[in-house]
Amino acid sequence: MEEFRACLNCSCAKGFPVSFRRTSTGKVRIMPVCPNCGQAYDAGRSTSGAETFKAEKRLLY
Repeated sequence: MEEFRACLNCSCAKGFPVSFRRTSTGKVRIMPVCPNCGQAYDAGRSTSGAETFKAEKRLLY
């Protein structure tokens, strides 16, 4: 797959915001979430060394 832009569940083609989920090993998984239906996808990407990952509110765009 060259590009993952459309939701496989509802065909929304607006791109994906992401969600972050901590795993049992301490890594943080980066998961695209459909803005239309909410379907989350495990894209097989995670961070290493994210033991101190903490979300903070920033500017609203």
